[in-house]
Amino acid sequence: SSSVVRFTSSGSVDTSFGTSGYQVGLTGVEQFAQGITLQNDGKFIVTGQSGSSTSTARFLVPSATSDTTFGDSGFVS
Repeated sequence: SSSVVRFTSSGSVDTSFGTSGYQVGLTGVEQFAQGITLQNDGKFIVTGQSGSSTSTARFLVPSATSDTTFGDSGFVS
């Protein structure tokens, strides 16, 4: 299962993100994440694999919750 961790500018885990700094088990990128981008508004785009060949992308707001306004409940295939 894919996971994301966020760090502060000093290199410490940002405990305000997700659960103690981590978001584990990203729906839509179950097998593995391949890339991540931070947008200017603080949202993340995570790309990866789900199933044998389905590429997916998903937005996460800074709190590590899904941005359900993007695609189908926060992800696209």
